[in-house]
Amino acid sequence: MKALILAAGYAKRLWPLTKNKPKPLLEVKGKTIVGHILENMKSVKEIDEVLIVTNEKFAMEFEYWVKDFEYPKP
Repeated sequence: MKALILAAGYAKRLWPLTKNKPKPLLEVKGKTIVGHILENMKSVKEIDEVLIVTNEKFAMEFEYWVKDFEYPKP
């Protein structure tokens, strides 16, 4: 099963924190918000692939982030 994480908003209500960074990549307790979500998804054995949908403004931020993020599922 594929899991889809929707992260395509602009998070304007959190500005200025999200002026140059998408809300899912903000850190909470030493980990990004999307990192917390993925950590919780590890226990769902049926998930074999995770897709993150973002927008053009923040696509590069996610590409940089995913290079350093280790996750057992593609």
